[in-house]
Amino acid sequence: MPRKFNLSERVWQGIAIIALVGLVFIGLIMVFTFSLPKFGGKCIAVMEIEGPIYLKGYEGWFEKVYGAEDYILAIEEAQNRSDVAGLFVVINSPGGGVVASDIIYRKLRAFNKSKVAYIEEVGASGGYYVALGADKIYAHPNAITGSIGVIMYLTNYEGLMEKIGVNVTAIKSGPYKDIGSPYRELTPEEREILMSIINESYEQFKSILYERRVIPDKYKDLVVDGRVMTGQQALKYGLVDGVMTKEEALEEFAQTLNLTRYDTCELDTLTSPGPSPFYAMIKYAIDRFAMELSAGVLNYS
Repeated sequence: MPRKFNLSERVWQGIAIIALVGLVFIGLIMVFTFSLPKFGGKCIAVMEIEGPIYLKGYEGWFEKVYGAEDYILAIEEAQNRSDVAGLFVVINSPGGGVVASDIIYRKLRAFNKSKVAYIEEVGASGGYYVALGADKIYAHPNAITGSIGVIMYLTNYEGLMEKIGVNVTAIKSGPYKDIGSPYRELTPEEREILMSIINESYEQFKSILYERRVIPDKYKDLVVDGRVMTGQQALKYGLVDGVMTKEEALEEFAQTLNLTRYDTCELDTLTSPGPSPFYAMIKYAIDRFAMELSAGVLNYS
């Protein structure tokens, strides 16, 4: 004999169904309100620069590591998208190649919509160089900032080669063809040549810094001596416009665009599913080995 439901059970079932539908409806509203930009409206494109700045990206262990060429394409995408009202660049980078840092800076500087850079944990050397392309620079109070300068690493294996009884002879077309060779010491003339290259890039860095930032005269030499500093110190010296959390910086930027910090959007150029773990492991090992062997590359780091 089938069980009969009394009226009170049916009422409670109805209330439960209405409550469930209501929760689903509220959830959908929250998703569209807080996770997506307003339908048909504007949004803030977020571009994150993570780790050392390379010219070309490569496949990392479980994800693609983006390079300057990828960031340039992302800035172009933000420029061409009609829904993008501004660009928020989050920087967590200790620096990188002089050329790689410079071309991102130039592309960001040419971006003709509103743009803000935020130094979250590290914005040093080339990372800070890139930030100079933005209209405003903000930083977390404890972020590592500065390290303005240029460096070139050269390795010398001469002592090791002597110990193991190996001698390397260079047959060269000119006296400086093997400049920076790891098998011998630099000559004073060679050191002078390399210093001239470093100084040229250094002067370029300083020129851009003094053009883009208002640095008090008493701090102009201090901020370019290669030291690192906190975001709070960087504010004192004129390197950043304010210290705050990323959410606060994004909210302040959004208000200037009549948006909220929830009105953000991704750039398709910087969304990659990543390679297979096996391929990534092999490719990463090869690339890192090749980078360790490279010498004489100028770095903002």
